[in-house]
Amino acid sequence: MLNASFIGIVLAVALLLGGGFMTYLWLVKQRQLVVAGGIATLAGMRWREFSRFVIEALQAQGFDTHADEHNPDQTDLRLARGGQTWLLSCRQGPNTRITGTHVGELNNAIRLNGAAGGMLVTLGTVEPSARKLAGTVEMIDGATLWPLIDPLLPPSVHNGLLQKARNELSRTAALGWIGALVAGIGVALLIAPKGTDVPPATVNETNIANPAATKGTATKVATPASGPAAPIITIAPLPEDQQRKHVIDAVGALPGVDSVAWSTRSTLQIQLTGPADQPQVDAVCAVVKRYEAIRTSRLHLQPSTDSGGSVRFLQCATF
Repeated sequence: MLNASFIGIVLAVALLLGGGFMTYLWLVKQRQLVVAGGIATLAGMRWREFSRFVIEALQAQGFDTHADEHNPDQTDLRLARGGQTWLLSCRQGPNTRITGTHVGELNNAIRLNGAAGGMLVTLGTVEPSARKLAGTVEMIDGATLWPLIDPLLPPSVHNGLLQKARNELSRTAALGWIGALVAGIGVALLIAPKGTDVPPATVNETNIANPAATKGTATKVATPASGPAAPIITIAPLPEDQQRKHVIDAVGALPGVDSVAWSTRSTLQIQLTGPADQPQVDAVCAVVKRYEAIRTSRLHLQPSTDSGGSVRFLQCATF
C-alpha cells in the first residue's frame, strides 16, 4: 500500500511541473499561436489590401500617405513624414527572409528618388546581417507587425484566432498534466524513503520461497491444498493517446530527426535532417513497434530538401 510520503512526492512534483507548463502555455505559447495565426491571415490577403493595413498601422509612427503614393518606376510605395518622402517596401510572404541584398536594393531606391529614408516591412523575418546594413532603412518583421495591425482588424478576427489557440492549448494541457504525473511517479520511485511499500510493475508469483531451504539443497514447494492462490497482478497498458505522445518523444530524440507529429490518427509524419535511409527507418520502427495500439501506423518520412532523398511511406508492422 502506498504511504503518505510517496503520494506527497508524486503530487508535489506533478503540481510543480504541471503548473510551470501551464504558465508557459497560457503566457507564452498562446501569444505565439495567435501571432502565427495572425501572420497567416495577413498572408492570405490581397497585396493591395495588406499594404493599406501596413500604411494605416504606420500612421501611429507619424507616417501618412504621400500625394504621389505609388512610385511609377519602382514597386515601392511612397509615404510622407515630417514633410519628407519615405519609401515603403512590403514583403508579404510569411517565409520571406530579409537579407542584406533587400536592404541594399531599398537604399539604392532611396538615393535615386531623393527620399529621406525607407520602411522595409515583411511577414517573415529579418536576418541580423541585414539589420547591420540598415542605414536609413527601418525594418519591421512579422512578429512585430502583427500587434500593430491587430487593432485595425475586426474584433471577430482576433477573437477567432484566440479561440483557435485556446482549443489547441487545451489538448496540449491535458497531455502536459499526464506527463507531469508520470514524472512525479518516477521521481517518487527514486527518492521515496526506504520502507515505502511501492507495488512493483509486474508481479507473477505461483510459488513461495521456502525459508527453511539450506544452501545447496533444492526444495520443491507444494501448492497449498486449500486457500486462495497467490494473485497475479499486472499493470494495464498505457492509453492510446499516451502511447502516441511517448512515440513522438522517443522518435523526436533519435539522431537525424528534426520534428515529429501525428498528421492523422494513423499517420506519423517525421521531418528528417537528411535522407530517409534504411538505418533511419529501422530506428523509427524499433520505437513504434513497442506500442501495441499504434504499431501498425503508417510512417511518412520526409527528407530534408538539400539531401536529395525521396519521401518514404511505410508500415513497420501489419495486423
